[in-house]
Amino acid sequence: RVRSRQLLLLDEPTVGVDPLSRRELWQIVEQLVQDEHLSVIVSTAYLDEAERCAQVFVMHEARLLAQGTPGQIREQAQGLCFVAKAPPGMPARILQARLLDAPAAIIDAVPEGGDVRFIRRAGAKAPALDALLQGTSAEPVPARLEDGFMVLLRARQQKQEGEAPPAAQAAGPAGAAPSGEVVIEVKDLVRRFGDFTAVASTSFQVRRGEIFGLLGPNGAGKT
Repeated sequence: RVRSRQLLLLDEPTVGVDPLSRRELWQIVEQLVQDEHLSVIVSTAYLDEAERCAQVFVMHEARLLAQGTPGQIREQAQGLCFVAKAPPGMPARILQARLLDAPAAIIDAVPEGGDVRFIRRAGAKAPALDALLQGTSAEPVPARLEDGFMVLLRARQQKQEGEAPPAAQAAGPAGAAPSGEVVIEVKDLVRRFGDFTAVASTSFQVRRGEIFGLLGPNGAGKT
């Protein structure tokens, strides 16, 4: 008799999975937890999936940003979340851009079904919000795990900016090359795996502040 497992580790199990299969996968996982009392550890970039978990550890840039139940993390944004309708003739993207351009009052803003869902800062004054919305209505909505994450993330970033000396903010980490200078250079790179050549005579330069994407021969992207 094969003994049932006590722990299941899933590393981003739904990446590239279609919506129906994704839903079915989670139904299977939840059934294993309920029927066999299995413990499951899941890594995922989808915060709507993380809301299904009993405990959440939120990582950002390889560091722990927060931990707790989904409800505890959502609580960080409770009372700060709204959905606004764009004025007639204005695309939702324009209203989103206007809100994002006011970081002193707005933490985040994303289009949602033709409207714009946004998170205001706790200390934002009503007149400032009214000026941004230009008379359009904004209805309060319940906070989601993603909203709590954004509140925590912006607070961490604001703290780090306040702690960094002005010179470091302008020039980057100590010892870093000035902006515009080449920081990564590759010449005639060749990488083979047996008879398969993954990279053939590739040369490139990456300057500070650039994001370099390389498309492989099989169509797979490398960044």
